[in-house]
Amino acid sequence: MSPSPVPSQSPNLHDEEWKDLKLSLERPYKDDAGEKLPTLLDIEADGKFIYESKETLDDRLKNHLHRIFQERGVDFFDNPDKRFIHKIDAQKDEQAEDEDEDASKEEVEAPTKHMTFEELNAMRAELMPQLYVALGEVTQAQDILNSLLSTVQTSNPNTVQSLLSGGKQAPAPSPPQRAPGDPALTATVVTKPPPITSLQAFNAQLVIGSKDEALRKAANLFDTVATRLEKSQKRGEQYWVNALKVRRSNWRLIPSPLPPGSIVGKGADRTSKDFLVSYGLEESSPDIRQAALASLTDAGAEHEIIFAHRQGTRMQISLRVSSENGATTVSRNTMEPEPEKIPVDEVLKRAQCEIINQEIFKHLVQEATIMPTILARVSERTISIDVAEGMELRMDMVKDRDIQPVPVSPLCDIIYHGLHVLLLRKHGYHKGERLSSTTISNPTNNFGGPPILQPIIDFLQYNLFCKRLESELTKASRGLTAAGIHTTVSFNGVGETGEELVQIFTEFKAPPISGEAVLTIAERHSIRFTFVAPSNLTAHLSQAKIHVYSMVQLSQLLQNEIERFLLQRICQIGQKLKGGTWLVDLDQLVARWEGCVLTFQLAFEKDLGINFSAFRLDSQTGRRGHLYQYSRLNATNSTLLTWVEDVISKVM
Repeated sequence: MSPSPVPSQSPNLHDEEWKDLKLSLERPYKDDAGEKLPTLLDIEADGKFIYESKETLDDRLKNHLHRIFQERGVDFFDNPDKRFIHKIDAQKDEQAEDEDEDASKEEVEAPTKHMTFEELNAMRAELMPQLYVALGEVTQAQDILNSLLSTVQTSNPNTVQSLLSGGKQAPAPSPPQRAPGDPALTATVVTKPPPITSLQAFNAQLVIGSKDEALRKAANLFDTVATRLEKSQKRGEQYWVNALKVRRSNWRLIPSPLPPGSIVGKGADRTSKDFLVSYGLEESSPDIRQAALASLTDAGAEHEIIFAHRQGTRMQISLRVSSENGATTVSRNTMEPEPEKIPVDEVLKRAQCEIINQEIFKHLVQEATIMPTILARVSERTISIDVAEGMELRMDMVKDRDIQPVPVSPLCDIIYHGLHVLLLRKHGYHKGERLSSTTISNPTNNFGGPPILQPIIDFLQYNLFCKRLESELTKASRGLTAAGIHTTVSFNGVGETGEELVQIFTEFKAPPISGEAVLTIAERHSIRFTFVAPSNLTAHLSQAKIHVYSMVQLSQLLQNEIERFLLQRICQIGQKLKGGTWLVDLDQLVARWEGCVLTFQLAFEKDLGINFSAFRLDSQTGRRGHLYQYSRLNATNSTLLTWVEDVISKVM
């Protein structure tokens, strides 16, 4: 009979079967030939093996029965309840002791009394049935033992008396007489028939197949374990490689805290892997430093370093600017998404950047709520500030998937990195205060010292102020240039050197940023302006120093200076051509020579464009004569000074 084919199994099912594999832990008892392996007791000096002697069934049974009577007593079979007495002895010790004490007291107190005939008959009636039952059991056990022993060794039969005598040879008693009606107890030896050849071959194939399958499963199991051990070794090596990289990059390593109740001292069970990586700043608050902890892992996780408190959020700086025509532009700082696979050092750098952003945002929230000069709207992850008219500064804690697809602005990058510099300045101030106040018990306030938000607000207001100032000066220059008068504007928004500029951001109570602008008209007259952050403007004129507080005041100042310069220039030209008296009276020029009176007036357009008008007064009637006008629209080929010369010549 051929074995049935084993159905093929899928690889996944075959991989899962090793879990149900059961290997026998029993020691081998047969060799390859099927012979029983003897038990080795000793090896002699000449190399001879001494094996344990084989014990027959008769000897084994004799030893077992001998142990019963030796360990349990000779009357073991006479008293069946004796085998259970040891289970309840422990429970009745106290009761038995009390009863013994009471009985001893009664025996001492009561006189000796003999049993009567009635008491003896009652005791006999109670004991005789139990004795007959025990006699029957012993007789039956004797017959069974004699029958079993006679089938194994008929030449030298062992009886119960020989076993009870401890192995000594006793005279053989005469066999008991049986009643004629009692059946004789006989034993029959049955031999197992030889197996069928085909069935034996089939059984052998089944055994070989099962052993082969078991060996294959065991081999797969060992292969899996070896693979896991190899991977574990590689992970352990990679762990120390990452630890060396972290230490080489000068990251701070601190010992990890022990669990509650752990042993502290030389006998403590600690390994060399019990350390943490601290990537926070040294002068940060305790809660920030506690959150800035990471640990290396060799457990085969997705990442080689584990962050227990990392939120994965970064600070996004955005500016919303509204122009005069109603257009709105939004820009943000540069934010690159985190790649999927980066080294451990880069992962720590990004985590440090995130924790610093969280600390900066925490300080910004506290400062924005107490600033009286600005309007701030603060929420859990957003701060919105109206810096100036038409400009809104927004700071958000966002994740990579929430980054807005808007243009990148260098101004936002300056604000982002400037916040980091201001945070370091704040930390340096706290450290200096702590080191200088060693004898004072007052602790340093973590949220005091130099502000972080106010310098950013001043910077944005100063930047907007510089743009508007430059725009006003450019309009004045453009209007004079259109009139044919050469005009230049020299504007320097940051007048400090590099070292002084660094000190402004790094030192507390440093002077603010300042600048200078000069408007030069026809290389004859110049108007100098100096300004200081956030919006302090001073005009340095030839006759006075004037503080300007608004753009309207600045525009009026420029108009007055331009008008004064142009009228004086016309006076110089008229005196050179005609002579006479030329006088500047408020906002007009009056010229008189040889009975002729000529008046010039200047008017500015909205964008500081120049318009001139001139007329002659009749000396007899006092009325205006012919009116001459100049504007940049109708005088495309002539300049203002050329037009003035033509008017003076025509008046003659």
